[in-house]
Amino acid sequence: EHVSSFLPQGEAFGVDLDSGRFGLVRGGQLHSALSGAEWSRTLLALAASRQVGSTPCVLVPEDRAWSAGTLSDTMRALAESPVQILIMSTVRPDNVEGWHIIDLTPR
Repeated sequence: EHVSSFLPQGEAFGVDLDSGRFGLVRGGQLHSALSGAEWSRTLLALAASRQVGSTPCVLVPEDRAWSAGTLSDTMRALAESPVQILIMSTVRPDNVEGWHIIDLTPR
């Protein structure tokens, strides 16, 4: 439940310790063959859910072909993360409260 709290609403994290798989639960089934964006946001949610200690933590996922909507939903879900997250993307997300967007496209 704690990991799922860092995923977009309606998504649930799952793990099968017997098979060593983790991913998203849909219809009661664990899905570990995820798209690039699903894989990235699942790893971000897992990392964001860790216990915060004295060591600073910065998460920088690789760009995995985000769509603007998926990226915005992921950013909203991670807005309360106790760790610093830097996301670089080829698409511009919506303005999401709690995030600073730096647009590097030429004007």
